[in-house]
Amino acid sequence: MLAKSSLKKGEYHDSVSLILLAKKLTELPGILDAAAVTGTEANKGILAEAGLLTGEAQAADANDLVIRVLAKSEQIALAALEEAEALLARKAAAGAGEGEYRPKSINTTVRTEAEANLAVISVAGPHAALVSGGLVGLSLVMLAIIGIALHELVLGGEHVAFIMELPLYHLPNARTICLSVWQRLVAFLKKAGSIILVVSVVVWALSVLPGGEIESSYLAAIGRLLGPLGALMGLGWQMMVALLTSFVAKENTIATLGVLYSTGEEGARLAEALSGVLTPAAALAFLAVQMLFIPCVATVATVRQETASWRWTAFSVALLLVVSFAVGIAIYQGAMLVGWGV
Repeated sequence: MLAKSSLKKGEYHDSVSLILLAKKLTELPGILDAAAVTGTEANKGILAEAGLLTGEAQAADANDLVIRVLAKSEQIALAALEEAEALLARKAAAGAGEGEYRPKSINTTVRTEAEANLAVISVAGPHAALVSGGLVGLSLVMLAIIGIALHELVLGGEHVAFIMELPLYHLPNARTICLSVWQRLVAFLKKAGSIILVVSVVVWALSVLPGGEIESSYLAAIGRLLGPLGALMGLGWQMMVALLTSFVAKENTIATLGVLYSTGEEGARLAEALSGVLTPAAALAFLAVQMLFIPCVATVATVRQETASWRWTAFSVALLLVVSFAVGIAIYQGAMLVGWGV
């Protein structure tokens, strides 16, 4: 038996592609085992346990691709590595093919890939886990702080009991369930659906008028007016417009940036374009603002429906605007003070 590896510096492929690649390699004649992973410490530990880690693979970092095969002979191992190169090249060529449509959201994927039954979200980079976990933690901390502040300042520290009548326990009845779901659905569509429709139409109109292109639209003009605010976070007007369009649906952020930076559907091109205009501090500030920004219009409509008050709805929107931008400014200005990522 002989082990051979290939190290590809700075090359990223999603986890599913690497799993499929390793599976195809193990199906080749004379291949006893194969692995295709990013060079994270956890993956290198797995390779070591399987006896597939070599000095070359040990030098890999989280941005590198490691392909490792265990074969019956050196000739078979080298042929397998060449096959891996060919498979990756074919995948890249297929991804760059003209006319190929790449969905921008989970909802679009469901419509265009009707047979799909698995969603995989893969985030690349050595600090991805830290940043993702930090953003979730930030939102939870801000939720607790805002909750305590509202309890003390608005409710005067008064503890209000929450009383909810529970229905009788019995076996579910299909007719009752369907009737309840139908009634709630109709109520939501009548009360919240109208708000969603109106706001969606307004945002769409602002993004296409007067010339039919978002770059010269009224929405872009609003983004340019917000330029001084964005500058406090190291963000250009394009990033501010992307935040505004996320009010309809959060995934609109990526689609809008793809249009404004002329990268189309290609995620890698968008990432390259953003890396040229955003410093790490500005990127972190943008992520924090996006995490704390106004929720989508469907959520705002639900708030209006549940509170039955436009005043509380407007208050919640204004509060989230202030909090999100304040946190974004604090992150960027703090990074400038310590000289990190600017």
